[in-house]
Amino acid sequence: MRFLDFLSKNWSQITVVIAAIGYLLKVILDFNIRKKEIKFEYLYKEKAGSFQGFLICYQNFKTLLIQEAYKYKHNGTSFSEFEITMNNSKKELEEKLNFLIMYCSNKEKESLYSILNSCTFVLYEIKKTDTDGVEQALEETNKKNKVIIEKLVKNFNL
Repeated sequence: MRFLDFLSKNWSQITVVIAAIGYLLKVILDFNIRKKEIKFEYLYKEKAGSFQGFLICYQNFKTLLIQEAYKYKHNGTSFSEFEITMNNSKKELEEKLNFLIMYCSNKEKESLYSILNSCTFVLYEIKKTDTDGVEQALEETNKKNKVIIEKLVKNFNL
């Protein structure tokens, strides 16, 4: 009986205390949810921006590779000049890749590294081939990388 008497005499104060505790819990939960939203939004924006930068840099690498490969094969430049030019472009691609890697899963990292490796191997494939083989080496590399990039874009997530 004592408990019921206590409730009946102090019901208004008990209601205020319960409401205050509920409001405090709501504020804490809202703060935590908002903090997670901001973190997710920031990370997603950064990952998308660095992925875009990587793809733009990769396209520039491909364009430069095609131009320089034909110059090299048609005796416009020596292989060392060709290699220096392409290694500079590849270093820029590596920098973009290293920034992007911070935001990637292990599967995505493997795909990105395979793209970078194929960019290295294509330089030596071009060196080994004759004038007619340059186009074939470029096409094979582009096909491999296109499949990897399509898979990477399809599975792009945080």
